[in-house]
Amino acid sequence: MNKSNFVLTATFLTAMLSGCSAAGNAGPSPGPVPSRAHFEPVAHREKLPLLSAESLILTHTFVDLETPFTEQDEIDLFMNAIHSAERIEGILDTGIPDYEMVVGEADGTKHTFRLWIKENEEQAMLMDIEDTYSGYTVPEPITAKLKEVLWASPEIEHLTFETKRNADGLLVAVPAGLRNDQYSIGGGTVLQWNGMTYVSMHLFYGDHNMINALVAHEPASDDAEVIWSEQLNNSNNRWNNAFIGSYKPLYPLDERRLLFLEPELTADAGQFHISVYDSENGSIERLRENFWPLTDNYDYIYQSHWNAEKQTLFMQSYLGNVWFYNFKTGGDNVHPLKFQVIPHSTTGVPSLFLSPSFDHFAFDDESGTVGFYDSVGTRLNTVTPEGGTPSELIKWSPKGSVAWMEQADNIEDRILDIDIDYMKIAPERVQFYSPDGQPLGSVEAEDYVEVRSIEVAGWLDEQVAVLKTYTVYPALSAGAEPDQTDSDKTYSDGAGSSETRTSATGPDGAYVSQTGLRVKDEAFFLYNVRTKEKGDIIQTMPAGATLIKDKRQGYSESLGDHAGATVTREAIIFDAK
Repeated sequence: MNKSNFVLTATFLTAMLSGCSAAGNAGPSPGPVPSRAHFEPVAHREKLPLLSAESLILTHTFVDLETPFTEQDEIDLFMNAIHSAERIEGILDTGIPDYEMVVGEADGTKHTFRLWIKENEEQAMLMDIEDTYSGYTVPEPITAKLKEVLWASPEIEHLTFETKRNADGLLVAVPAGLRNDQYSIGGGTVLQWNGMTYVSMHLFYGDHNMINALVAHEPASDDAEVIWSEQLNNSNNRWNNAFIGSYKPLYPLDERRLLFLEPELTADAGQFHISVYDSENGSIERLRENFWPLTDNYDYIYQSHWNAEKQTLFMQSYLGNVWFYNFKTGGDNVHPLKFQVIPHSTTGVPSLFLSPSFDHFAFDDESGTVGFYDSVGTRLNTVTPEGGTPSELIKWSPKGSVAWMEQADNIEDRILDIDIDYMKIAPERVQFYSPDGQPLGSVEAEDYVEVRSIEVAGWLDEQVAVLKTYTVYPALSAGAEPDQTDSDKTYSDGAGSSETRTSATGPDGAYVSQTGLRVKDEAFFLYNVRTKEKGDIIQTMPAGATLIKDKRQGYSESLGDHAGATVTREAIIFDAK
């Protein structure tokens, strides 16, 4: 997770829970009110109704977060606020409330109130939604206690989880001792291994407090156990950014040990270790101590990959630290050179493209050339891209014996998808390279009346690529609109590989990209990269081919498809038994 996006979200949530509203920090503020000419108020009353609450749910107006209160003393505090509130004389002219409060009584009756409560105001205000013309001020002492409850900064000494089964039989695990409006969870890797489900996660709570943790769950049990955690309590710690981005890597080192990044923090500094968790005895062992020479500059782990056959871990940091750690031979490669992420935004753009074999990588330094390197960082060759290219500059065959680049001379009418960090085009040629960057030849799309495109859709083996051709239209016809949207549709090769893309169908049956381009007439053919032989045109992806997936910013490899658990903002939800 990148720091800026995460902190922005957390800061927004904290600000909302501090009572800041879109209408400003003033108390009940000017805003539109229904005219009495159209609505008749209920009978005049000086007090809100006396209630005997069995349940209380508070929903924050600005973050749409529903928080149930279960502690009886907290419920009694809100009831005291309702029962002691005094009616405000005159006609109200109110702004947007901060909360909506639903009070449930034992007989099933529910009452809904609106609550305005500001950090710089000494009295809160309540309104019964059955009488939107009347407001009631809450006494100052009770308002102060409400603020303590709503805005208290929670403390955690040891992270634990409370669990319960939902109606679908899934185990829902939430941090113990925290209301759901006091924290958010970021999910890393979910790994099913040796009959257990492991989740690497990041917890943000209170005033910029953070915990990284590994959580284990045995499917037959109702427990979610924290097997390791580390806490950061000071956002001024120079390891703050790295800590936020260090929780995702989680890989099986052997039959009993899991590899992960372990931060060891002090008040204002710390160290990072590559460590293993032993699933048999529960111990933690540091295999590479203090491996990351952090500076005071912004940095975090940008991408990580694991080669199980070679037992090698690859990592690249945002500032360009590159490491190959080999746990089989001990022959580590820690590069003295920097291979920095392209800083187009806070998340960057992929600039280093690792071969699946871990023997080579390509790097774009934005000089106009792309360098090919071996694993020790020796430059082997450089290539010069011709024309526009997708954001993912270099791609590799499944075992890394072939690299390729997809290009187009004029990309203006070929952009299929774009955001600040990513661009996917409809290419018109594919250039193939050996692992050391030597040209192996190229294939171009046939140019008909309409724009033809060509790209690598998959591989049958390390020599035979599956090339896809299609027609791309610069824009929809005048007045034509997509008539069927199919968001996040999954395309599978039938062998476990899949990709997800957002699509729509135009009036002519063409696939419509996110930028409005139409794509139709898809066809495939096989191409032998070494012999340059082309196969016949076929209409479907051949069975057994390994699909090529589009990759976005982050580039942190995840094992599997997160089967076993789902991480939401509020909970870890484990699959049913």
